[in-house]
Parts: sequence; C-alpha cells; structure tokens
Amino acid sequence: MNASPSDYARLIKSALSASAPTTDFSAERPDTLQVERGLIFPLALLGHPRDTLRTCVDRLLTTSPQSVTIIDQRTHRRPAYRGLLLYATLLGLTLGDHGLLDWPHRLRPWIDSIPSLPDFPSGDILPAAWGAQATEAAWNALALHVAAAVYNQSKWRESARQTFHRFAAAQQPSGPSLRATASDNPETHWYHELVLLHAVASYAAQTADPTLATTVARSAAFHMAETQPDHATNQPWALHAFAQSPDTRPLADQLLHAGTMVGGAGGSPAGGLTSILLADALYSLRLSQDTPMMTPDPTLDPTFLSILRCPLTRSPLRQEGQFLVAEVGGLRYPLRDGFPVMLVEEAELPPGVESLDEFRQKFAAQIPARP
Repeated sequence: MNASPSDYARLIKSALSASAPTTDFSAERPDTLQVERGLIFPLALLGHPRDTLRTCVDRLLTTSPQSVTIIDQRTHRRPAYRGLLLYATLLGLTLGDHGLLDWPHRLRPWIDSIPSLPDFPSGDILPAAWGAQATEAAWNALALHVAAAVYNQSKWRESARQTFHRFAAAQQPSGPSLRATASDNPETHWYHELVLLHAVASYAAQTADPTLATTVARSAAFHMAETQPDHATNQPWALHAFAQSPDTRPLADQLLHAGTMVGGAGGSPAGGLTSILLADALYSLRLSQDTPMMTPDPTLDPTFLSILRCPLTRSPLRQEGQFLVAEVGGLRYPLRDGFPVMLVEEAELPPGVESLDEFRQKFAAQIPARP
C-alpha cells in the first residue's frame, strides 16, 4: 500500500465511522472500571450525541480513583490502562458536545492521583523486565500532558516532558527502549515496546518535539526489522508511528487490518479499546505536517473546528489567532499547547462584560437550558 499519513488518517476515520463502537461496560464490578469508558474520545470525534458521551463518563466522574482498578472488556488488567483511560477521557471531554460544564472539577481527583514522576531504575538502561512499569509511566505522562493544558498546570507539563525524554535517553542505538535478555519473553517485550511507542508517538505529535520524533522513527524501524507485532497483540498500538515513514508502512497496514478485524469488519460494532487506539492514531496523524490539525500558525483543521461548540451557548466557533471565539456572545476560549480549552471558566469575556454572571444575564435568551 503506497499511502501517505493523510491517506492513513482517511482510512482510520472511515473505519471508525463504518463500525461505530458500542458502549458496553458489562464487565465492570463495584471495584472495577473499564478502560473502554475512554470511548468518549472516538465518539466525540465522530460527533455522537450528548447522552452517548455522558454514558461513557458518568460512573468515572462519580467514583473515587482509589476505590477501583481499571480493566478491559475481557477483565484483563494492564498497567497502562489507567493513564490511557484518563488521556482518552480528557480529550473526549475537551472535544465533545456533552454539556457537562463541571467536568474539570469532577475529574480533578483522578488527575491528582497520577504520580508526578515515575520511579525510574537507576542508570541509563531500562531493562525489559521493567516493561509494564514503563508503559504505565508513559501513559500517565501523556494524560498529565493533556491535563496540563486543561488545568493550566506547568508542573504537569514539565513532568510529562521529563518522563518522555527519559525514555528517549534510554533508547538503544538499534531502536528498542527496553533492553531484553535471553530470559525475557520476546512477545511480552515487543508488546511493551509497542504500547510505549504509541504513547511516545502521540506526545511527539502533540509537541512537535524533534528529539522524540527521532526516537519514534528509530523505534518504528526496530519493529520493522526485528519484531512481529501481530505475535504480540491484535490491537493497533502505535499505528500512527508506523504510518509516518514509507519504510515502516507495511506494519501500519498490518495493524490497521488487524484493528479493523478486531474492531468490527463489515459494519459490526467496533471493539472499545480498538476504537480508542484508532481515534488516537487519527488525532495524532492530523497533528502531523501532512494533514495538520494544528499547524505552526496555529490554525485548526476546519473539520475538527466544526465539531466544537461553545459549552455555554452551544454556538459554533471561529478561530482568531490563539483563541476560539463563540459566534453567540463572543466568549474566547484559549488554545494551549495545541489544545482548545473549552472551559467556560477559562474563557475571556467579551468587551463590556465584567463577569460570567453578567454574561449569563445578558445572553440568557440564547443560552440553552441544561438537560
């Protein structure tokens, strides 16, 4: 398949649209939450209605993070799942039309539960035996990076940067980030490398960090030459990393095919985890230079912008430099690190309006009643 990153973005979007994921959380118990609740991310990208989006996050926003373990539909427990769930939830709540104006306050305990910096092994080398902890650290850092934009927390942003650069420093010249020995199971090692690569590639796309872009390219080349991803997983981990180079696109084809088979070929419902990973690959590819969602201007992709609405007036938005301006009322929502921060409390008020209460009074007739 002779395709560019933009071609893969279109293929992924088509796959997600053709087999819309179902919100099945039947594996949950009082002490567990499913990672598939992160479906709010792909569903938001696809423009699903409020009730569907709220179904994904209702229990998450009312549950203490200390009281539950994160599992998948098959009840598997993976260290990366908590960070992945929070990352997808943050993006879904930021991008989606769900009407939950108080979600940052309700989600904050989950964000505060993320360790600020992982306890890395001493020395430069990360052993393959530390693979599970590495995937956990990477996905926690990615969630912190997005949370830093939402909550305007520079310390979280720096923590995420340090974590990912620690992985870059540990990368071996041949490409792997984790050093395996003869006693390490190769398929387990490959799985951890793929899960780690996915997080690093997403962070690199969102930050345009040249050091990490090099790390991603070297790791993708390692997988192309040395591993068999289909022996390690049937999920499309790191698909977007492989789509960036013609040399590694055969693996992107393989992962996309496997993902659509697992995710529901022929229009059947897509698997939850598959859909979350495909949505993140789509989001990251749109952030790439080939199909920019955010370019250095920065200019939002028109299709992406058309999804967003002012959370208060529900009106469309237009971009003015580093702000998205609501057509009704003129609230100005900032862009931070490439993310639109769609929080009423963070919006700049229009001229002549001194407070949100005054804004609500002035535009009361144009603010829809909350369901």
